[in-house]
Amino acid sequence: MFIRWQSRKLKKAKFGRGRDGGDTSWTAILAEAERVDGRPVQRHIAYLGSITDSAINLPTPAQRVFFYDRILEELAALKLAPAQRKAILAAIAKKVPAVTAADRRQVVKNRKALGL
Repeated sequence: MFIRWQSRKLKKAKFGRGRDGGDTSWTAILAEAERVDGRPVQRHIAYLGSITDSAINLPTPAQRVFFYDRILEELAALKLAPAQRKAILAAIAKKVPAVTAADRRQVVKNRKALGL
């Protein structure tokens, strides 16, 4: 199994101040390679989540935390082996920096400060 990234260009950035330069939305899809009639094909296993470049580059980690929460929820539903799950998360972390415990604490602190 591997992660296939699909990109889609957006006219405006979803986050940040520079909203005029456009943005790219990235969708993480879990896929598997197999051969059909001797030809290699990719079989879709699961949609894991999506995030934009502007959300990845935000100074606060809230959007990355929401993205990784969705990823972890989907991976838990698939009931993968721990080694497969670790490899999938490592592949995702190459594009979207992994969320640390400090990032999660900051998001919880910010939400409490906003009364959420």
